[in-house]
Amino acid sequence: MTQALPNSHAVGSKLATPPSPSQGEVVCVLPSRLAILGEALEPVAKELRHAMTRRTTPSSRDLVVPDDLARHMGIIHQALMDLQPRVDALMSNVVNDENAGMAQAYREAGRLAQVLSEFVDGYHDAKAASTSPDTKVGKDLLLGVYRHHIREIGEWLEEFVQVLADPLPCKGEESRWRQMSSCLLP
Repeated sequence: MTQALPNSHAVGSKLATPPSPSQGEVVCVLPSRLAILGEALEPVAKELRHAMTRRTTPSSRDLVVPDDLARHMGIIHQALMDLQPRVDALMSNVVNDENAGMAQAYREAGRLAQVLSEFVDGYHDAKAASTSPDTKVGKDLLLGVYRHHIREIGEWLEEFVQVLADPLPCKGEESRWRQMSSCLLP
């Protein structure tokens, strides 16, 4: 059994100390900053998941090829460039910082959400643009690029939140969970 740290949550509860495990049961205790980080990231993950299902009001603005395609590829490129430093900051300022608290966890989650909103806003802008038969294929390809990145990032974020909520491996998914939780558990 893992002993509760003074600033820890038992996984799946708001307790300061872990429940007493029955024989053969494993109880994992995460530092409270990780449980709080999971709570802070959960709405970010949900918002990203729902981003592509929201209705978009069609625009009277036509998609101009190649100008709008180049502009949107620039948006995607910049958002991807901004994403890595946000994830690095999340890891160094919360996950690896024993002194991080609720304010830091929510601040870093908000900063990550800001970068992710660049993807979502660009996606909705491209989706709203009207097309002609000549530009429809370009728009479809552009939306596919946005969807790909939003889905990949969203899946990673949802899995990260799940690991923070329950770092113990799930049957049939052991290697993925162990790999993700290795950065969280001693």
